[in-house]
Amino acid sequence: MGKLIPQADLPLYGYDFSRTHIARLVRAGRLPEPEKVGYGKNARNFYDEDKVLSCRARAEAEARRRAAERPFVPITTGKRSAHKKPELPALAANPDTAPEPDTKGRRKPGRQAELSAPPTRPDTAPRPDNTRKRGAR
Repeated sequence: MGKLIPQADLPLYGYDFSRTHIARLVRAGRLPEPEKVGYGKNARNFYDEDKVLSCRARAEAEARRRAAERPFVPITTGKRSAHKKPELPALAANPDTAPEPDTKGRRKPGRQAELSAPPTRPDTAPRPDNTRKRGAR
């Protein structure tokens, strides 16, 4: 058994996570079980330094292995030859023979204007005598 390190010093060993996430890593087997020092359920968590370092080395080796398995995709720079601007349809000289615009899946023209139209009865209109404003006595 090596040196015991408190949970607060785990960021020095590459585990800069919250207590909740450290508990998740312990449950997943990516960190060793903590050793409780003290009495009761509020005892402080300490970790064996040798076990923490071996877990860290195992995690780094696993990351290197996964990176080696990933396919290499080169990053290209410059203009894309496959990307072309879409061609606009030619407008007919006669408006009667102009192609019908594609409105599938779109709102009707003027719908936004309908939504933002002013109310038919303004708030400043005189109220009938039988209704009172809120808060009036």
